[in-house]
This record gives sequence, C-alpha cells and structure tokens, in this order.
Amino acid sequence: MITGLTKDDFDRMLVGKAMHYTHFYSITDDLWLSKEFTQDIHNRPRFDEYEWNTAKAVYCKNNLIDVMIDDTEKYGKYFETPFFLFQRVS
Repeated sequence: MITGLTKDDFDRMLVGKAMHYTHFYSITDDLWLSKEFTQDIHNRPRFDEYEWNTAKAVYCKNNLIDVMIDDTEKYGKYFETPFFLFQRVS
C-alpha cells in the first residue's frame, strides 16, 4: 500500500473493512521525518509541493516496484516505474 495518509489514519479508515496488504508506505510519515513542513489550518503537516508530488515515484524507483496505480494524474510525470491512472467513472 502506498498512500498519502498516515499509518494511523489509514488503520482507522480500515476498521471493519476487509482490506489486506503486505507492505505500507506513507508519504506523510516519511516526509514528516525527513523534510521541513508547515501546518495547515487543520494542524496537519503541509510539505513542499515538489517533494510531495515526487515521493511515490521516488519510493517506487528505490524499492523496485513493478507498477503503480494512482488516482492523481499529476504524479504520473515523475515516474520511471510504469504508472497507471485510476479514475472513477460516474
């Protein structure tokens, strides 16, 4: 699982749901430890836009991830890993 949610927020979201994963990477948790940030009006960390937008691509490259499926188109341009855009059809 590769997400922008913190591990704690992700675990709270999964309560009562049948979703399983073998590995977990949180952009927020990772950047929180290694990068400077400000806080938004909801007291959540706010990171440099480039650092945030490239984090999943860097993680995939460094960890030899075979393919990435994401719902945010703007991240795709940073990937060397094959990137597939997932969009919900209304």
